[in-house]
Amino acid sequence: MTLLDYYADAFADLEGSPLKELIASTKAFSFDKEEVTPGLDLKNHVAIGEHIDTAQFLEAFLNNNLSNIVQTSNDDINYELFIASIILKKPRLFLNNPLTVLNSKESSATAMNVWQENFNSTEHKEKVLEGVKKFTSQNKSMERLSENILIIIDELFSNALFNAPVDDDGYRIYKNMSRSENVKYPGNKNAKIFAINTNKDLFIGCIDPWGSVDRDGICKSMSEAYTGRVADKGKGAGLGLRMMLDRSRSLYLLSEANQRSLVCCHMRLNVSLKKVENVPKQFHINCFG
Repeated sequence: MTLLDYYADAFADLEGSPLKELIASTKAFSFDKEEVTPGLDLKNHVAIGEHIDTAQFLEAFLNNNLSNIVQTSNDDINYELFIASIILKKPRLFLNNPLTVLNSKESSATAMNVWQENFNSTEHKEKVLEGVKKFTSQNKSMERLSENILIIIDELFSNALFNAPVDDDGYRIYKNMSRSENVKYPGNKNAKIFAINTNKDLFIGCIDPWGSVDRDGICKSMSEAYTGRVADKGKGAGLGLRMMLDRSRSLYLLSEANQRSLVCCHMRLNVSLKKVENVPKQFHINCFG
């Protein structure tokens, strides 16, 4: 079945549109109606279900090649299905135009409230943190979530500098260094960190110039982080990604091999700090190229 088979009524007004065609061409797997069995290949599917436990769907990410999950209990199902389909079917479009794609739920006439900052060394951290503090102070809802926002920004910044850079053989050149040490990207490469405030939503993301994300490694480490199987509590990208997902409603991760990677959190501004960890989670990952 496809996403349109499940959500025909929701997209009834989009007859003939590219969005409806995209939804109609995207395979769907329902956790509520079907069973995840050993050997079942869910590659090229978007999974749907109501209140699917994060550890449960990550097992399917790890064992069944699943890469996209949308919780049907969320209050913006059409948007989440659109984002999932874009990430699955047209990841390069997302990477080329992340601000436009993320802002697609707003009217094209609505100005985006955007903050962006380039960086390539740990020396830029203070400038980045000051920039995002100034950005969040413009809006009371963002300011209320400032603690979570700063935690996510810090993790995105550190991951881009310490986990992303690789040499010609794919070896992560800074992976064994303490995050308190000073590092700088080799060459003239830069990463970009950004935040987008659109009405009641906030997107926080980072694009690095390496494209070194290992899809299977990420899914394994995240699954371990949610099931308590992490051997070294002080290391591992999975723990950092769990920390970001726990503070968000959705996590998007795209990587074009040897080119660039994007990690982005979607936060809903009207969800309290106490409730956010219990919000059903969406997670999407596509490593290609």
